[in-house]
Amino acid sequence: MEPIAIRAVARKELLRIRRDPRTLGFMIIFPIFMLVLYGFGIRYDVHSVSMAVLDMDQSPSSRGYVERFFSTGYFVRTADVSSYGQLTSLLDAGRVRLGLVVPQGFGRRLALSERVTVQALLDGTDNNTASIALGYFNAISRGYSVEVILDRLRRIRYPPPFQIPALEAEGRVWYNPGLQSAHFVVPGLIAIIMLQVGAMMTAITIVQEKESGSVEQLIVSPIRPSELVIGKILPYVLFAMVDMLLVIAVAYLVFGLPVRGSLLLLLCMALLYLTNVLGLGVVVSTMTKTVQSAMLLAFLLTLLPSILLSGFVFPLENMPAVLRAMSLAVPARYFLEIIRGIYLKGTGLGAFWPQALFLAGFGSAMLLISTLRLKKRLE
Repeated sequence: MEPIAIRAVARKELLRIRRDPRTLGFMIIFPIFMLVLYGFGIRYDVHSVSMAVLDMDQSPSSRGYVERFFSTGYFVRTADVSSYGQLTSLLDAGRVRLGLVVPQGFGRRLALSERVTVQALLDGTDNNTASIALGYFNAISRGYSVEVILDRLRRIRYPPPFQIPALEAEGRVWYNPGLQSAHFVVPGLIAIIMLQVGAMMTAITIVQEKESGSVEQLIVSPIRPSELVIGKILPYVLFAMVDMLLVIAVAYLVFGLPVRGSLLLLLCMALLYLTNVLGLGVVVSTMTKTVQSAMLLAFLLTLLPSILLSGFVFPLENMPAVLRAMSLAVPARYFLEIIRGIYLKGTGLGAFWPQALFLAGFGSAMLLISTLRLKKRLE
């Protein structure tokens, strides 16, 4: 393998990229745009849930209970209604996510130490928001109930021989104390953006040679297939690493997300991941004859499985066994575990060496397959 030949192919590819401003814009501007767009757009946490209140009691006790929901920040008081029909109309129209119904006699029955049942009507079209909002509703109601019991005991001056509540849970969240969705989404977005830029660009590199007719020059040249593959990939490795640094900077400046682990280790793992992405892109390029077909095949083989089967959007633990088995062949799955470990936990190579080993093996296989498929003859 001659370094001079690899350098010549890489220089030729860099000149072609420089003469195409659209390609430069796609590789530099598009990743930042995607990070900002999806970083703000994808949210798993739930707050400011629109809520309508049907308070049939209108007593100080019922008003105090209702106000507890809006002091937490999880709910926003959208409307006060006077009938059950108005409440259901708001839910049907999608103007509120939750309807709270406080029955008549709420305050009187609490004063008489009787059990009172309140009702929450939730819009279940978005099951994630509904289930989380229901959890908030239950927690706030339980807290209010405990305070009512303690107040009763204080009024009768009867100290109980036990603590109320008997169990107090204290939770501490590690790695993402604020439970911010961006801190979970952004590292995954980096993996998907690198995949999209790397695979899509390299998928059309050989095809463009075929469409422009310059592939004939490569056929009669003394360049070996391995030299051609490496030379074609090197410029995209350079641009992808520049994109990586830009995205890391934007993630820190816009989302306040620093790299808690080693930046050098993160860049090394990103380079290892790029061998998988770019090698797979070249394999796609050798399998197609037009730019359109190369882009479509690259989308089907890389981007779509990486979004659905990597754990970026949907937890792998909740998937059927068949899909979990299919995800074992998706490189983005392993890089997601690596980048989230370095980004959020600050872990070292000892925590994810099996994932790194898979990426090294898969990347080597992709480069080998692309070299074998790149036949120096007209088809």
